[in-house]
Amino acid sequence: MSNLRDQMEVLAQGIATSARERRMAVDDSKAQTAKMLQAFGRERTELRRSLRRRLAQSTEAVVTFVVSLRASVAKERADFTKAHHHMAKTQRAELAKDRHDRSREVAKLMNGFHVSRGEMAQKLAKSLAKSTQEIKSQVSGLNRFRASLQKISEDARAPQRIPNNLLAAQAGGAAPVPVPSAFGREPEARPEETTVAKAVRTQGKPREK
Repeated sequence: MSNLRDQMEVLAQGIATSARERRMAVDDSKAQTAKMLQAFGRERTELRRSLRRRLAQSTEAVVTFVVSLRASVAKERADFTKAHHHMAKTQRAELAKDRHDRSREVAKLMNGFHVSRGEMAQKLAKSLAKSTQEIKSQVSGLNRFRASLQKISEDARAPQRIPNNLLAAQAGGAAPVPVPSAFGREPEARPEETTVAKAVRTQGKPREK
């Protein structure tokens, strides 16, 4: 019985010791948990403050960048507008100058064309007048030549005249003298033949210019 009592006392003491140890472990766990929660709270607060501070700095940087970007865009737009106006003004001036130069060149070409056309017309008129005069001269020579040929033909077809001495001899009772026929001998040279020969020679020679 004493052994059983001793064992019960030992067991009770062990249970009490285990309970104290558990309470101590639980207290330690609670203390560590509280410390951890406090540290987490402090870290969370610090992190929140840091994030807020960084967010404010980032927002300020973004705002500053946007402001500077707007200013830069406005400046570039103003510079572009100024450059565009300057370029448009320069192009208008160059276009006006080019149009003036082209008009002057066209007027010069037209003037030269009229001058050359007038000179060519004068040359053609002179050449035409000269050619017309030459043609008239040739036609006049041909007409004279044709008139000479016609007169020769008429003279050849006309009967031969009997000289007066022959007529007087026949009237006095002399023996009739035979009249030579126009075809029995060579015809005498007439002034018309000289004129014809001259016309032929004139037509055969090239005209002096």
